[in-house]
Amino acid sequence: GGLIGAWNIYVQEAVKEASRRAFKALLDKVKIIPSLLGDDAGMIGAAGLVFSAQSGIEKKIR
Repeated sequence: GGLIGAWNIYVQEAVKEASRRAFKALLDKVKIIPSLLGDDAGMIGAAGLVFSAQSGIEKKIR
C-alpha cells in the first residue's frame, strides 16, 4: 500500500529482521520485493481476509 513509497527507508531493516527470524534452510528461497499491487495492496489483502473469514464461517454452519 502506501509504504511502497518508503521502500528504501525500511527494506534493509525488514530484510535483516526476516533473516533473523526465518528458517535457515528456507532463507535462500525467500525474496522480499516491492508489491506489484501498489497502493491497492492493503485493500486487496483486507478483502482477502474477509473472504477467507467468510469461507470459514460457512464451513462451520454447514
